[in-house]
Amino acid sequence: MELIEVKGVGPKTLLKFHSLGIYTIDDLVRFMPKFYFDMTKEGDLLNSDHGDYLLLKGKILKKTKLVQVRRGLNFFRAEMMTQGFKVKLIWYNSPFILSQIQQDKEYVVWGKISKKRKELEIPNPSFELLEESKRLQGIVPIYPLRGILGQQMFRNVLQEALRKEEIKTVIDKYSPITLHEGLKLLHFPFDMEDVKIGKQRFDLENLILQYIAYRQNRNTVNDLKIKKYNKNIDEIFPVIRSLPYELTPSQSKAINEIILDLKNPKRTNRMLLGDVGSGKTIIAVLAMFMCVMNHKQAAFMAPTEVLAKQHYESILELTNTYQLPFSPVLLTGALSAKEKRETKEKIKSGECNVIIGTQALIQEPVDFYDLKLV
Repeated sequence: MELIEVKGVGPKTLLKFHSLGIYTIDDLVRFMPKFYFDMTKEGDLLNSDHGDYLLLKGKILKKTKLVQVRRGLNFFRAEMMTQGFKVKLIWYNSPFILSQIQQDKEYVVWGKISKKRKELEIPNPSFELLEESKRLQGIVPIYPLRGILGQQMFRNVLQEALRKEEIKTVIDKYSPITLHEGLKLLHFPFDMEDVKIGKQRFDLENLILQYIAYRQNRNTVNDLKIKKYNKNIDEIFPVIRSLPYELTPSQSKAINEIILDLKNPKRTNRMLLGDVGSGKTIIAVLAMFMCVMNHKQAAFMAPTEVLAKQHYESILELTNTYQLPFSPVLLTGALSAKEKRETKEKIKSGECNVIIGTQALIQEPVDFYDLKLV
């Protein structure tokens, strides 16, 4: 089942999901909440902080007419009395809500409280009539959507996807609950105990898959010999000298040890640790240089679409600036079918010797010409 086939996802909405790094149903169901909000009890307005999410109950004192600011931007306000305070509720570009808010009626509202300029305000709150409240209750997950999609809309799509698509895994028969059940507990919990159980199942899945991959790699390494790199380490010195800065002692040590690993006839797994901005990427680029100089391919994997694109642009700039023998290409899930096909052909033929991408490099069938470094 494709993401576009889920009820509530149209062409424009699909692009919004893509901007969050969500391209498939699997991406969607594995998009985890940032935190959970407990709607089983009303929030404490007096002791809350600016930016807190609150569930409030109160009476609507008055509401304004729809105000048209400019083309594509309108709003209206309502004033609610709750816990002895007047809270302004404001809805942008939602004229259909105006008729649903009635003066002197009691409502349950939920949203992010703003406490600027000594005023209490909640923009675009979710709401229900108090006497009919069914939706704003229980444990509600909050997703890191960056304002691109609404929380309720995202949950609706997620619920529909889990209803239509059964998420299956071989590990299910060895676990007390299936991954599908665990995901439903994570995304639609009854209480925080459900969240705990769902997270345990999700973490178990990831841990076992990582362990299987590790063991498979180790077993393969024990039986497999690979061709040694024939180019001498001296080949890399002109590139290092051309850099606008000197490598730190730690960087120099790391690249020397990595190149010795590359010259070893056995495969090597190595973890390079360092703070943000400490220069890990240049070490990876220098290692790829040695790989390419030996007429082999190197792959550079990043965890997200955005990071993959950033690394691609950085490596492309380094290639042009220092005349590196790189022919880089970007392979991610965001490419069109035609672009993927053309990119894979270049990888298979060896036309591209540096491949930058996301998990698409290992989740899709990709034939490499002579991949020797990841």
